[in-house]
Amino acid sequence: MIERYSPARIRQIWSDRHRFELWLQIEVLAAEGWATLGRVPAEALDRIRAAQFDLDRVQEIEARVGHDVIAFLTSVGESVGQPEARHLHLGLTSSDVVDTAFALQLRESGEAILEDLGRLRQIAAEELEAAGVALFADSFAQLLTGVTAKTQALLLAEPA
Repeated sequence: MIERYSPARIRQIWSDRHRFELWLQIEVLAAEGWATLGRVPAEALDRIRAAQFDLDRVQEIEARVGHDVIAFLTSVGESVGQPEARHLHLGLTSSDVVDTAFALQLRESGEAILEDLGRLRQIAAEELEAAGVALFADSFAQLLTGVTAKTQALLLAEPA
């Protein structure tokens, strides 16, 4: 992403820090799910829920091992400690975590775009009405309605 062309909210959504925050949420939810099935001890959940990562440490480990998820899990595991850390990533593949977080980032981006489109629609309607070009305002509103509908459909799409 080219930073100078990216709105701050979109940059934040696609930042490494936010991606790892989502990964951590996914790992915690997976551990909680396994705990309900008895595969993760309930007493391990407090430490897992309190897990953190150090962005610099993740990047340092990734430079050494060449795998972003392993680097992330190593940093998180260091914050959780043993034996609880061994329950992280249970039953998950790297793709499970990466793809789920990616889908969440897409959803967040779509929501940000929809908010911006709503603001644009309002500003455009006010400006075009003030300029006396109601026909263009109607056409522009219809265009934005179509884009909004398509974006909402993508956000609500069920996996194939």
